[in-house]
Amino acid sequence: MYEDTLPRRRNSLGPAHPETLATAHGLATTLRMQGAYADAQAIFEEVRTLLRESVGPLHPSTLTVANVLAGTLRDKGDLAAARAMFAEVRDARRAVLGEDHPSTLITANEHAGALVRAGDLDEAQAAFEEVIATARARFGDDYPLVIVASSNLGSVLRLRGDAAAACVLLEDAAERATRVLGADNPSTLNAVASHAGLLHELGETPAARSALTDTLARAERVLGIDHPATVTVRRALDTVTAAG
Repeated sequence: MYEDTLPRRRNSLGPAHPETLATAHGLATTLRMQGAYADAQAIFEEVRTLLRESVGPLHPSTLTVANVLAGTLRDKGDLAAARAMFAEVRDARRAVLGEDHPSTLITANEHAGALVRAGDLDEAQAAFEEVIATARARFGDDYPLVIVASSNLGSVLRLRGDAAAACVLLEDAAERATRVLGADNPSTLNAVASHAGLLHELGETPAARSALTDTLARAERVLGIDHPATVTVRRALDTVTAAG
């Protein structure tokens, strides 16, 4: 649909018309979901350039597209570019919206995640801790991003070999995600999978297998077999099962 509509809107409305840009964004999003990251990147870059020219580099719409572009770069495996783009959007949102605005916090959390994927665990830990402290101060312990960032921080501590601290964070994040977001929420499923993976590493394999089996059934039923959260849980269960 988007592929057919976009050329017509470019011709009739112009490339920078809001409806044209919305169609281009929709096409890029579809391509990203299909794994065509290079094609999606090219369209997101075009949309971002047109928005920068029409509404300005700090307009919320421009920053939203830039944030999605950063995620596409991350998915593509271009971690250096993703890290730089997330940092650029985070800093711009801090300047325009404030450091404790939800959009700023979301980008800061994604920037920290890009640091993890790049192997910069020291910087990632500090970034997640900052996100948690800032979000908690404004929104409280049960704010969804506090829960997600806490789980992310627990995973970083796990990678750094601090199993005791990681276990406390991951168990708490899994419990609060279940209570606040619901057992079927993708963030809850990821948090439970992370905690279960650590339990397996600590030798509590039966508990890990039980938690992951239940979580995978939920994920497949609610989200489908190909959803990223489902894939994450399945991989964790495969690891535990393979270990016996």
